[in-house]
Amino acid sequence: MKYAIYATNLEWYKHVSDLKLSEKDSVAFWRTNTTDNFSKDIKKGDAFLMLVDMGGRKEVVGIGTFEGFYDRITVGDLWNKYGDKTGATSLTVLINQLNNCGKQKPYSDKTEISYILLSNIKCDLHLRRGCPWRLL
Repeated sequence: MKYAIYATNLEWYKHVSDLKLSEKDSVAFWRTNTTDNFSKDIKKGDAFLMLVDMGGRKEVVGIGTFEGFYDRITVGDLWNKYGDKTGATSLTVLINQLNNCGKQKPYSDKTEISYILLSNIKCDLHLRRGCPWRLL
């Protein structure tokens, strides 16, 4: 089994952590662009580790199962498809998250982004730096 580590913002992580997710639920791990810099080596079923800046230190705080990469969807369509499973409480909050960490500013409901579909989310890892491979 392979794994990938991707950074996310703290707001996305906190919201997803608060959701009551079952192993079968999927979340949309959105990306601020389309296909740039995405690893084509990760395959369905591989581990996907979530890295968050926790006030000056980067920490792996969550893990999920990679289900697929989707390279073109508008922000509005992503919200309509996944709702709060986008890591936001509303479309406006989602757009604000994108504007706070993306490069294509300003984002709107018509902006195209990409996303990674994840299942089996666990958001309580808090691994020390250098340790993620010990999980796998």
